[in-house]
Amino acid sequence: MSTPELCRKHGISDATFYKWRAKYSGMEVNEVKKPRQLEDENRKQMVTEQALDIQALKEERTHSTIDDLTPMEFIRNHQQMPQASQESTSLTLV
Repeated sequence: MSTPELCRKHGISDATFYKWRAKYSGMEVNEVKKPRQLEDENRKQMVTEQALDIQALKEERTHSTIDDLTPMEFIRNHQQMPQASQESTSLTLV
């Protein structure tokens, strides 16, 4: 089977075929799968860390009030908040 026939059969362009051949030729199947597995593991770890960060922030927000903080702690925490949150939070010092 010729390259154009093979590409047509699988619905890919000739350029894609040659690009993949240059990238993956000589590699074993497990060598091709390993980077993808590592990417999946990294992605899962990032999602887990983000979920834990969100949970910690929610818990901190519910357990911490302005009265619990010294003025310097409040200012320091307020400066560390994401920009969108700072815009929605107004602060009036008396």
